[in-house]
Amino acid sequence: MSIARRPWPMWTVFTLFALTAVACVLLTNRQLRPEPKVWDLPALAEHLRKMDPRLHLIPASKTGDLREGFYLSEWTNSWWEVSSLICDPGRKHLWCGVALCRENKLNPSRHDMEREVSRWGDGGLLLGDIVIVGDAELVRRIRAAAPRGSTVNP
Repeated sequence: MSIARRPWPMWTVFTLFALTAVACVLLTNRQLRPEPKVWDLPALAEHLRKMDPRLHLIPASKTGDLREGFYLSEWTNSWWEVSSLICDPGRKHLWCGVALCRENKLNPSRHDMEREVSRWGDGGLLLGDIVIVGDAELVRRIRAAAPRGSTVNP
């Protein structure tokens, strides 16, 4: 005694096919989405220079090594002028048109770094492990030019 099976209704087949197609697209997009890039200082300097060629890049180190940090300036300041700026939120009014980009080498906790950067208000930005402080308007421009996929503090 054989029981005859009825074929599935066409709408059921179509629905299963559509759900499978949507799942494949979502999974593929998720796998192709790039992970946030971890930026080092030389790569960030190059990116910012391309995004805003008007900015002047001044290495923080006398040796010119960008891995030691760098200043971005709206003017052609000398190394001596920018390196004499005191990196203190209480003196941020002296940082007109200048921002310092440096790596968090002391390795305090992420919470401590966020607190330090937040003391600068709009003049502070934490981009991964890179600390950017200085003129609030310049830091806003840097935030806008931050590489896509970068982790930026709110």
